[in-house]
Amino acid sequence: MILTKHFQRIKSNDRGATAIEYGLITMGVGLAIVVVVFGIGADLDAFFEIIRDRLQNPPS
Repeated sequence: MILTKHFQRIKSNDRGATAIEYGLITMGVGLAIVVVVFGIGADLDAFFEIIRDRLQNPPS
C-alpha cells in the first residue's frame, strides 16, 4: 500500500521534465547565437580590414 503511493507520487513528479525542457531551450538559444556570430563574423572581419587599410593609407 505504502509502496504503491510512493510510485504514484514519483510518476506524477514532472520537475525533471521541466529541467530538461529548460536545458533544450538554453541549448537552442546558444546554438542560434553561435550560428549568427559565425555568419556575421566574415562580414565583420572584412569591415574592420577596410577600416584598418584606410587608417594606414588614407585616401588622397
